[in-house]
Amino acid sequence: EGARLLRLMAEDGEDLAVDGGEGLFYAAFVGVLFLFISISLISVFAARVFANPIRALAGYANRMDPERKPEPRPVFDIDEFNELGSALEKASIRLNDYRTSEREFLHNFSHEMKTPLTNIYGYAEGIDVGVLQGEEAQNACKVIMAESEQLTDTITPLLFLGRLDAVENVYK
Repeated sequence: EGARLLRLMAEDGEDLAVDGGEGLFYAAFVGVLFLFISISLISVFAARVFANPIRALAGYANRMDPERKPEPRPVFDIDEFNELGSALEKASIRLNDYRTSEREFLHNFSHEMKTPLTNIYGYAEGIDVGVLQGEEAQNACKVIMAESEQLTDTITPLLFLGRLDAVENVYK
């Protein structure tokens, strides 16, 4: 008839006949379909296994804010994601520490600037309105010069740091 018949021996010694034409094609089709569905399910599962931690880490990174206290990082089953989360957590802590240091510096710097400026303004106003005259005016001028020198001594290192930062940015 043109159809091929394959004979297989069963465990009990009986011959099994398998149609080699349509039956083999049908079995191959079912096998390929099963393989395709299996690979698709594995791909979806793998994508979720890797995408969910990445989304969680992206959300964690987006919530990092120097104005807020650092929050604890998310924890995962995969070591590499934990390593990345740990690095982001350390960056968040450093960002917060930097912001705290910046606030302290600005507070201290404004205090260091305000005192000499207040003295300079007070003595200059006293000379201007004529309250300080003669020797008092000369002493006031000496205080103004000393306070101006103190301001210069305070500002010069900051200007130097600013120039260093500008030079460093040129060579990056």
